Amino acid sequence: MLKLIGTLRNGSSRLGSRTSTWCIPNHQIVSTCSSVATASQINNDKVTEPKSEDATNMRAKAKHSRINLIFETLSQDKNFAGISKSNELKMVEELLGFVDKKDINFKQAIGAIDTLRKWVENGKIKFKDFEKNPKYEKLCRIVGQSVNNYKGMNFNKKNRYDSMDASQSYELSQLRESYSNMRTISVDQAIKVLSGLATKQRRIKPMLLAIAANIQQSKRALSIKNIADILYSMACLNFPDQVLLQKLCKDLELSLHAVNQSPIIGSILTSFGMLRYRNDEILNMISEWILKSKDILRTQDLCALLMTLATVGFTPNNFETLNKDLVSTLSETDMIKSSEWLDVVWALTVLDQVTPEQLQSVLNTGFIEKLADPTEIPHVKKHKLLNINAAAKFLLKNYSGPFLPPDSSVFDSLLVKSKDKQIFVKAITDALTNLFPSREHFRINIDNGIGFLLDVEFFMNDKCAPLSIEKIPKDTNALRIGIVANYYHDYCIDEQNLLGPVLLHYRLLQAKGYRLLDISHQDFHTDDKLLKRITYINDRIKSIVK
Repeated sequence: MLKLIGTLRNGSSRLGSRTSTWCIPNHQIVSTCSSVATASQINNDKVTEPKSEDATNMRAKAKHSRINLIFETLSQDKNFAGISKSNELKMVEELLGFVDKKDINFKQAIGAIDTLRKWVENGKIKFKDFEKNPKYEKLCRIVGQSVNNYKGMNFNKKNRYDSMDASQSYELSQLRESYSNMRTISVDQAIKVLSGLATKQRRIKPMLLAIAANIQQSKRALSIKNIADILYSMACLNFPDQVLLQKLCKDLELSLHAVNQSPIIGSILTSFGMLRYRNDEILNMISEWILKSKDILRTQDLCALLMTLATVGFTPNNFETLNKDLVSTLSETDMIKSSEWLDVVWALTVLDQVTPEQLQSVLNTGFIEKLADPTEIPHVKKHKLLNINAAAKFLLKNYSGPFLPPDSSVFDSLLVKSKDKQIFVKAITDALTNLFPSREHFRINIDNGIGFLLDVEFFMNDKCAPLSIEKIPKDTNALRIGIVANYYHDYCIDEQNLLGPVLLHYRLLQAKGYRLLDISHQDFHTDDKLLKRITYINDRIKSIVK
């Protein structure tokens, strides 16, 4: 498939600047769902239509027959190699000639594009010979419009046709046929399609999987630009295909040493962070590259490294040297916006590398006023300020600078959980209700003013018996236990390593005197029988109070 995506093709040539102020915690990237199709094989079968004596229908039938005759003739290209250049261009013009017809359907348009693709791949014609031909562009528009008619359609694994009538099913079958061709187009073309989809925010799983399979099967190493483009597209479309990521990292190892441009490294790092993808070996290599390339390094790309490391909760082997030579020299004046400096200090707080001076630089009233009116600061920024304020209060013993005023509107930030997380926590509290005398013996969704919600809190006396929350004095010596429920989005996409902000939450809770009971969705399942869930939690409580 050549430039199947038509106007979407422009998305493949960008490595646009991306702000380093993105933040994975507390919110998720949401991509809209739509699609783009790729070229399918030409169908040489005659177009059949219901018999009718009506002259109009007869003429329509004849028109379809002529179109298919062109397809049949042009598809028989065994002797094409001996044809002159003028004849080659003539055949291209003949193939595109039927575009002037009014009743070209999706299947015919995509078939013509596929034939052109084959001729280009076989060296019989050049793409530039017809790339700007209005008739070719019309074919691309027909394909794109046909696909857009299925925007928002349910592609569920069990039955992709539940919500469609017979006529829609026929067209969708052509789309599904085109997905298989994504495995046969060139890698460069697949990357262009993927970039176009990302630019237009059109996400459809079968096509993305086919594109991923195409790229994975390539034996040649991808260029650093290809890698950056693919990662950017995957991040925009929220498509963290693990096998494809492994392929990209393998090729990145081979090409990283030759990179002499800082922006492309910043793009790769930002994509890793948005995807919540942690690869320790690659992050160590990139950290080494940044240290060696400090003469050409842009400030925003160093910030991208810090944000990504904080998001995935990883500290590279050379961070001590990196911090001394580069990070420690950063200041608010190096940033374009004050919010970027907030991101840097927050990242260092998550990585447990922040200094009292850095904390003081963002907790003073003057800095907060630079962000915006306190009532208008975005919730994500408020959460970061609360994280930093809590770290200054509970984690840094030698901090003597200012804190957020108790009446600051920053404390009014909204903390919400996803629906899946709420269901997961409810499964835990249902078990506790049966394990404890009553629901008065625990409370949920506790906002301690540290920028995180504690899922469940309860107290136990020296005999390991739960205490009623209302009867707990402030100066109690009772054991304070906090349950942290870790669902899918609390992990890197490998589902083995917790995200950096989750680990910061752990440190803050422990500093506040909690004993932590962390419950993972991998060990505790909402569809388990109630007795099994009760037994699991009971055993975990016993293990931490001994």
